[in-house]
Amino acid sequence: MRPERSIAALLLALVPLLARGHDAGISYGELVIRGDRVEASLRISAAELAASLPRDAGGTLARRALVPGGTTGSPPELGPEVVRESLGTFSIAQGGVPCRFDPGAVRPEPPDGMRVTGAFLCERPGEPLGVQVGLLERMPRGHTHLAKVTVGTRVEEHVVRAGRATFEVEAPRSWWAGAARFLRLGLEHIFTGYDHIAFLLGLLLLGGTLGSLARVVTSFTAAHSVTLALASLGIVSLPSRLVEPLIAASIVWVAVENLLRLAFPSPQSEARRWRLGFAFGLVHGFGFAGALSELHLSRADLATALLSFNVGVEVGQAAIVAVAFPLLGLLRRRPALARVGLRVGSLAIGAAGVVWLAERLP
Repeated sequence: MRPERSIAALLLALVPLLARGHDAGISYGELVIRGDRVEASLRISAAELAASLPRDAGGTLARRALVPGGTTGSPPELGPEVVRESLGTFSIAQGGVPCRFDPGAVRPEPPDGMRVTGAFLCERPGEPLGVQVGLLERMPRGHTHLAKVTVGTRVEEHVVRAGRATFEVEAPRSWWAGAARFLRLGLEHIFTGYDHIAFLLGLLLLGGTLGSLARVVTSFTAAHSVTLALASLGIVSLPSRLVEPLIAASIVWVAVENLLRLAFPSPQSEARRWRLGFAFGLVHGFGFAGALSELHLSRADLATALLSFNVGVEVGQAAIVAVAFPLLGLLRRRPALARVGLRVGSLAIGAAGVVWLAERLP
């Protein structure tokens, strides 16, 4: 046997061992969503791809990739099989309905890679996309797949590994649909954020003129709007392990101040109330920002998200004030009942704040 053929045969025999002999490798995927069509490509080293394929296809691919003078590009009989056994192992569903795979081609990509292309045809354009990278089940331990997804003008990046090989992509939305989504998210956040509601009710509990209450609520709104924007833009950042206890502490503070004002009334304390709302509103803004940061928004979506989310928070807050203000007004018409009710309400808000503070402290 000629020496060059012996070396080629040895390299061919070592391909599976080389592919599996290291703990980690990286492959790259790219998905471009265009309506009901998802254009897909996969870039992976020839050795790892060969090791992941059935024996015959893997051997042929390895021989062409490693033997000097091999043909450039895959022959017709190899291409479809390699595409099906690599990119075809991906599973994509839109709106819960599996998309049909349309095989493309496979070609060498210097210096040592292979690029596989194809498309997925979906029946529910406009709905979220679920992606499972099935190829990871055949890869060596620790293999990482980096996926770049383009949805309209938005670009997302996902990192998946064996055991955590799935990710979701939201379909492109119109500006109005995106704004409505974040508006709804802001409403949900204020109505399910019981700590924010407790603080707001604590500010309202002692009442006052409509003008003084408006100043208190406006100062709280302005403050949390500022820090929501700063935190979402990455200009100012506070860790949640600090923000969440501070929010709970603000509830305790406002409850204690209510009890002190009920025991020792003072005209000056009412004038300072808006400052308290502003100071703690800055803290609560970081809490609102946490809901947006979990979405990992792109810069293109951030302006819409900030505006719409904040409007949703303010609409929810206004609804709470609209219900609480007249009820508290009715309570104050009965002074004896009001003295008891306001103290009990402040104690209940303070107790909730103490419980939350104890839960959130390290």
